[in-house]
Amino acid sequence: YEVAYEVTDSDGNKSTFTRTITVTEPPRISGESETYLSPNATFDPMNTMTATDKEDGNITSSINVTNNTVDTSKPGNYEVTYEVTDSDGNKASFTRTVVVTEAPIITGDSETQLNPNADFDPMSTIQATDKEDGDITNAVKVTNNTVDTSKPGSYFVTYEVIDSDGNISDTFIRTVIVTEAPTISGDSETRLNPNADFDPMSTIQATDKEDGDITSAVKVTNNTVD
Repeated sequence: YEVAYEVTDSDGNKSTFTRTITVTEPPRISGESETYLSPNATFDPMNTMTATDKEDGNITSSINVTNNTVDTSKPGNYEVTYEVTDSDGNKASFTRTVVVTEAPIITGDSETQLNPNADFDPMSTIQATDKEDGDITNAVKVTNNTVDTSKPGSYFVTYEVIDSDGNISDTFIRTVIVTEAPTISGDSETRLNPNADFDPMSTIQATDKEDGDITSAVKVTNNTVD
């Protein structure tokens, strides 16, 4: 802008003066106004941030982070504030919202007992939920499953799920115990005299790995002895 001045003395002499006024432009800060982070992710407050000034050009290196309370170990909304000053002393500020999302959660039976040779559905009782996405059970992946119901023992099945933000759940581990069938022992061949008394439970015993002696539970399912 120009400001013009004029003055006249008592003799009628005039003098003029022109002053130029330059109103400078403040710098500008730009970057993501909202950033989503996975739990425990690394956060660089300067990522995507730039600052430019009409007179000074790129002054990104002069940006100061004036507030940053981001804690990626705790889901929630945080604010990061920035400020930059150009060579004329003009200041600009910028506020970024950082959202630390929650990881999805898998729930279900942590221990399952199966009878020998039983069918095993690894997805039975398993559910996955996410704060933003809701029910994401159909996205659960079985990352390990070595269950062999033909062999008694303990097996582990592991599960994992990823939500729409890319957050990965903690690994869910299910212990699958394939139990052992009980064992019946006794005389496999018995000789009797004619008209002798016969006790079908004589010498018969039943034992189970978990239940111990279960002889009292033995049932005679067929007996044609005459």
